[in-house]
Amino acid sequence: MTLLRCLTLAAVVVSPVMTSGRPAQAATTVFAAASLQEVLTEAAGKWRDQGHALPVLVFAGTGTLAKQIENGAPADIFISADPKWTDALVAKNKLNAAASAELARNRLVAIVPQASKQRSLGAGVKQARRIAIGEPASVPAGNYARQALQSLGLWPIAEPKLVFTENVRAALALASRNEVDVALVYRTDVAASDAVRIVATLPSRSHDPIRYTAAMTTGTRPADARQFMGFLRSREVAAIFRKRGFASAR
Repeated sequence: MTLLRCLTLAAVVVSPVMTSGRPAQAATTVFAAASLQEVLTEAAGKWRDQGHALPVLVFAGTGTLAKQIENGAPADIFISADPKWTDALVAKNKLNAAASAELARNRLVAIVPQASKQRSLGAGVKQARRIAIGEPASVPAGNYARQALQSLGLWPIAEPKLVFTENVRAALALASRNEVDVALVYRTDVAASDAVRIVATLPSRSHDPIRYTAAMTTGTRPADARQFMGFLRSREVAAIFRKRGFASAR
């Protein structure tokens, strides 16, 4: 597979930075897919407003976070953008299958810089010099993108032009800076940048369902973490997901 560029982006940590062990003032540490930054930041704020400690939110590509949990990172809750990563950690006894839930769903879209003249996915892929997607082996959005491009017969054209990123927000950033001609990201990501626009929503049949699953780690101890897991499944948080453009869990 041709690789034009691999963009490295460090995990985004909201709240006290983790070094070793747990932050002294945080009851709950959440490892979550990068596409959930706005939803979880808002949910965490509401949780704090209800008298709880503000959770530590660590955002990165799902595969990167899964590997960190597998290697013993001190997370209480893992929220994946692809259930296969949750299932893999359950199989390794790193996540509690009984304490898991689907929170929301999403759609995959093709975006271009605002100044682009492209109006369709097919023409965009054919005429593009560079196309950004997440690294398919570790980033769910990249895996969904590969599935969709293959299903639509565009993969042979797109593959030599691909720029792989470590999470979906990095692909969005490249399109926002006009460093790629096309990027495939989640529909909800587009709200994070006014420098891009959607040219196509990928057919849902062209890729696996985009499902966000939350699960507690087997090493979770704080009662607040168990309560926050329940909060994530509440109507209040479901409303935040809908407000941010996510589809309801089925």
